[in-house]
Amino acid sequence: MNNLKILRKAKGLTQKEVADFIGISQNNYSYWENGKVKIDNGSLQKLADFFDVTVDYLLGREEKSSPAQQESGGIVIPEKYKDVAVAFHGGADNLTQADIDDIVRFIEFTKSKKNQ
Repeated sequence: MNNLKILRKAKGLTQKEVADFIGISQNNYSYWENGKVKIDNGSLQKLADFFDVTVDYLLGREEKSSPAQQESGGIVIPEKYKDVAVAFHGGADNLTQADIDDIVRFIEFTKSKKNQ
């Protein structure tokens, strides 16, 4: 699952951070990332949602990662979080894509903790 490793590294995450979100051990996640063990359908969907890509992209069946990432220019906010209002001192005009990605990761992390 080369795409899994590429996505994780692009977001600056460790295997442990992604594994914790999914609810598995770091070792199991490593096996997924290295193609040693197949990912179950439920976890595959969680990963696709987490990285904002399609399952087909994770499986290597499509080149483009997601409609959101294909938009040209500007900051991309995942569709499921378009209704989340983000307020910062001085407004949100100076947010970078990395800032938005961090906010989305924090939302996902917070939601995962409530589901445990």
